[in-house]
Amino acid sequence: MKATILEYVDWRGDLSFKASKFNEVDNVVFSMLSYLDFKKTMNNAKSTYPTLDLAIETFFSEYDYKTYRFGAILPNAIKDLAKKVQKSKRYGQILILDYANEIDHEEKTQFGACAYLLDDSTILVCFEGTDDNLCGWYEDGYMIVTKETIAQKKSVLFLERVAKLFPNKKINVCGHSKGGNLAFYSVMKASDDIKMRIIHTYNTDGPGLLYDRYEEDEYKIIDEKGITIVPNSTIVGSIFEMRGEIRIVQSRVRNAYQHDPFELVVLGNKLIKADKFTKSSLNIQKELQKYVFSVKAEDAKRCMDELYYALYNDNKRTLLDLKFTDFSIINKLVKLVKTDKDVIKKFVAILINNNAFIK
Repeated sequence: MKATILEYVDWRGDLSFKASKFNEVDNVVFSMLSYLDFKKTMNNAKSTYPTLDLAIETFFSEYDYKTYRFGAILPNAIKDLAKKVQKSKRYGQILILDYANEIDHEEKTQFGACAYLLDDSTILVCFEGTDDNLCGWYEDGYMIVTKETIAQKKSVLFLERVAKLFPNKKINVCGHSKGGNLAFYSVMKASDDIKMRIIHTYNTDGPGLLYDRYEEDEYKIIDEKGITIVPNSTIVGSIFEMRGEIRIVQSRVRNAYQHDPFELVVLGNKLIKADKFTKSSLNIQKELQKYVFSVKAEDAKRCMDELYYALYNDNKRTLLDLKFTDFSIINKLVKLVKTDKDVIKKFVAILINNNAFIK
């Protein structure tokens, strides 16, 4: 049986971050913990910094372990990971320094982040990926048509706030999926004094950035300290440009299902490398790059706006609210103008033609 991050926590859980430094597998662990709701813990803490152990205990006092779901697509193994983390020496007693969880359906933005004190000299800033909220999915698509999304702007402010509160600490930054994009973006846009304190910034199977929109002096830090981790059949990681050190890793599954971090293969404190991208992944990378630059910004924006507001006005807020046997949704798709349908069809065709949904 190939080991995953769950077995890693069992194996490495007795060593503090002082004894064994933060690594690429820890990056995945914290990226998954970012989906836990720590709002009540942080509100109760007021002037103190709570431990991760306390935050997880409070989470499970609010949400039943057996019945709670993170949504339609997030892995429920996050709960199992949280239980293991809570009991471990490595994670349980580290302090939570800051936390954000902001969802605004009218502004169409979803942002989450958490900051931790790993050891006496190092902090970690971890950004949440896209959750079940449709506003977050809208915002993901909006990366194509804007230079800065609201979540990206918030990521810069969050990193700056934490860095200023702890001016003598070195900083690791990480995230999975959209969280990885925010990790790279926040570091790219950080002030020079913060950039000097960055150890590494990890983007685990998240969209890259459209670097031609920015100055080379800005993204130089990504080339120097960025680590892009992608499974060998990546799809989400194929969106936009990959930069930094690119680590192609193995997964226990194939194609779109590789986006689940609980399927990444772990040995010791490393993710097992893959020799190269699969043929289908290379095709998707090539086709998505062409797609991004071929779609007119005004067409993409109008398509996203029309679909989002149609669902919003029908009280659809999350992926769990969507049922594609619901004729009201089918009617909304049918009523899209031809140009908007073409935008959607072209994207879906790229994935279907390259067997993206075959396990």
